[in-house]
Amino acid sequence: MDDPHSSYDSTGLVLVLSHDAYLSLVDRLIEANNRYYQTQTAPITDAEFDAGVRELVAFESAFPLLAHPDSPTKQVGAPPADSFSSFHHPTRLFSLNNAMSFSELTQFVQRIQKETPAAIDWALEPKIDGLAVALYYSEGELVTGATRGDGQTGEVVTSNCRTIRNLPSRLPQPLTVEVRGEVYIKKSVFARLKGDYANPRNMASGSLRQLDPRITASRELSFMGYWSNHPDCKSHIELIGWLREMGFDTPHTIPLTGDSATLHDAAIAMMNEAPNWDFESDGIVIKVNRVSLQAELGHTSRAPRWAVAYKFQTEQAMTTLESVTLQVGRTGIVTPVAHVLPVLVKGVVIRRATLHNWDHIHRLGIQVGDAVWVQRAGDVIPEIVGVAHPGHHRIPIMIPTQCPACHMPLHGVEGEVAYRCLNGGCQGQLRGKIKHFVSRDAMSIDGLGEASIDQLIQRGLVASIADLYQLTLDDIRSLDGYAEKSATQLIQAIETSKTQRLDRFIFALGIPQVGKQLAGVVASVGSMATIRETSAEAWASIPDIGEKTGHLIAGWFNNADHQQVLETLFERGVSPAPLPRVEGPLSGVVALITGTLSISRNQLETLIKAKGGMVASSLTQAVTHLIVGDNPGSKIKKAEAMIQKGHPIQLLTGRDWEAFMSMTPHQDEC
Repeated sequence: MDDPHSSYDSTGLVLVLSHDAYLSLVDRLIEANNRYYQTQTAPITDAEFDAGVRELVAFESAFPLLAHPDSPTKQVGAPPADSFSSFHHPTRLFSLNNAMSFSELTQFVQRIQKETPAAIDWALEPKIDGLAVALYYSEGELVTGATRGDGQTGEVVTSNCRTIRNLPSRLPQPLTVEVRGEVYIKKSVFARLKGDYANPRNMASGSLRQLDPRITASRELSFMGYWSNHPDCKSHIELIGWLREMGFDTPHTIPLTGDSATLHDAAIAMMNEAPNWDFESDGIVIKVNRVSLQAELGHTSRAPRWAVAYKFQTEQAMTTLESVTLQVGRTGIVTPVAHVLPVLVKGVVIRRATLHNWDHIHRLGIQVGDAVWVQRAGDVIPEIVGVAHPGHHRIPIMIPTQCPACHMPLHGVEGEVAYRCLNGGCQGQLRGKIKHFVSRDAMSIDGLGEASIDQLIQRGLVASIADLYQLTLDDIRSLDGYAEKSATQLIQAIETSKTQRLDRFIFALGIPQVGKQLAGVVASVGSMATIRETSAEAWASIPDIGEKTGHLIAGWFNNADHQQVLETLFERGVSPAPLPRVEGPLSGVVALITGTLSISRNQLETLIKAKGGMVASSLTQAVTHLIVGDNPGSKIKKAEAMIQKGHPIQLLTGRDWEAFMSMTPHQDEC
């Protein structure tokens, strides 16, 4: 991968991206993610994607109000391909957050220690570089095998899973359980069969997603199990032992008690054995061992809070900084991009690297013509980490005064080391807005790529996203690269998008902080008219939105320019399809779960939602019921404090929650 995204300095500390570099990285990772999951042709590995996500996390932590609505930090995987039947996972499959340095590992440990005063038991195991798969067994028989997909919806690959020799099609016990793990290709097999595949990860994914199971069988895939919802396992170590009893291969997992230094030393020792493993690995997974504490810690929209992938940085190479260009993003932030003499770093040719912002340039003391050190952070993403030696003919990198797209004056951004173009008519910003609006997860207007968008803007055919809906067949035919058939297909795609689902339309608008998942929450409020009239206070009362995001949403809809764009869209026939509402006995209930219950947390969440209720991920004023199991954490104390202050939260302990869940719509308590 030769695009710039890295954000580490030479000490391993995170350097926050400029806003424009952040937006550029979001777009590139979305494209790479979708290409990989749909075609297995992405130019980056899974590890590269994870390292890029880590940079996004650094930016979003520093500037939460500027988070991209489509940030991969809020997503897992990608939508399923059309070639396979879709499968809706009963419980979400998550990705893992990364720790790329000892300090980040320490921060991870400290966050967990805040939740419990007791010593924490850990489990360490290699992170297998393969394809995540969920296996569903009924009465001991494998009935469904599905890829992770976007975490919620994957692809049915049951027939192909049955061809994997070390994957049990029948368990030795008649259990109804789910088992998750990694499908991979052994290094020894890849060396013999690799063909045109770049690495074992791509070959494993491409092989499992073959339409002909006979081809899959010929690839000699393997499966490594690492999780199950089997209720009798109280720890991860116990779970790994049970998986082995059921006939699954499992990673070598070790128990450990200690602080971050102890974990670091054990992870290094384990990773030193990697050359002896017959599978690719890009780090060590560190997990909280006790299942009840895992449940208490919970998860974000993308990853569990009780596990982390610990990864390590590797080699550097020296090259020459040949030039610096400027890029403008859809929010107007201008970013410097370094173009270097091509250099090979760990098998990847690097040609470009981010310079983040001008404070970073000043800190490095870098100028055009210098010999610089380039590194793939975490063995993945390219970055410039310092000056090897000054060049003979150095050219200072000047702070720009004009936008590279529209040439209007730039303005410093308060609170940021960035410069922004404030011209609402800037074509660079318009290009980014349209690109997002037509993307697969938004309005899904296939056939409208970046080159076509540039032509539409340059020819004056579009000046806003609403102008897409007045394009004619002649307009499209006039663009380079379109014949009669492709032009007709694009016009049809635009017409079809007029009735796109409301949540996708909300997402397409690019409202700050509103990603795909939150767009669904916004859309669940009701019609567009209701959404536009909802106050900031009302938004803030909805679970997972909160006060800051609530004000951003209300502010966006109250903006006169945005109102005009919406009215124009509606006048031109855009009429988003409302989401089907789930009504039931728990309509109006917002539940939060703490502790261990007689059924899994995921099963209970699914049941609550099926009955019309909502599930919160944290204790806020919106929560109406706290369901308390065994070994509850700090949430119960916080809830009791809120109750003392007059907030009407109902605590459901013991069997109370089971009686509550069995209520009918006619009972007043609901």
